[in-house]
Amino acid sequence: MMKIRAYLSIFFLVVLGSFLFTSCQSCERTKEKKHAVSVAKLKEVQRQLKISIERYEVDFFAVSNDNFVEDLKKLQKKYPFFLEGDLDDVRNQRQLWSYLNDPLIKEIYELTMKKYPDLNDLTAQFREAFSYYSTYFPEEKIPHIYTYVSGLDYEMPIKLMDSILVIALDMYLGANYKYYNELGIPQYVSSRFQKEYILPNCFSEISYLHSSNPKTCVTVLDHMIYEGRRIYFTEMMLPN
Repeated sequence: MMKIRAYLSIFFLVVLGSFLFTSCQSCERTKEKKHAVSVAKLKEVQRQLKISIERYEVDFFAVSNDNFVEDLKKLQKKYPFFLEGDLDDVRNQRQLWSYLNDPLIKEIYELTMKKYPDLNDLTAQFREAFSYYSTYFPEEKIPHIYTYVSGLDYEMPIKLMDSILVIALDMYLGANYKYYNELGIPQYVSSRFQKEYILPNCFSEISYLHSSNPKTCVTVLDHMIYEGRRIYFTEMMLPN
């Protein structure tokens, strides 16, 4: 019995060693692949890219109470995605007025602006990431990027619809932001509500466009492979 156990221990050690060796080789191959795009190629693509981030929250909270409806109608032309309802409808006016003048929303907006007075560095990061994206997928369109204050929409901080990518900046105010805890968000989730996770989360969302339909996943292994592909896609777009 002792001999059998000893043989089994040796067998499992050999299997584990083979797995780790294969994994390390796979990691090295992945690193090589992630940096396979030449710097010259990336710079060429970057020169052709026009990346900008439109800040809906800044324009929305600049709306005047005295010319509320008129200002909203002007904004509607620039941000039809956010203001798609009938602005002559009193119910829509009241809803937007309540949101704009809500003390909690105002506090969140002020904290968001303090955290993100400008998005220059984020724009530069998007430009680099989308240069990889355009290299790997030259036929794909680069989405228009918008930010807003969602009122703590922790379930969907990033939204991708058609060619529009929307970022809820108030969901990236830092892991220790008081309202995350008050909402009962687990710490392992709120620990990722930080600036450095904006780009990975965005490209994780974009990965859905290049992954097989999750409805075809039947087994646990199917789901693992599906999620693994999404992680691999994100790593390829953000090799650094």
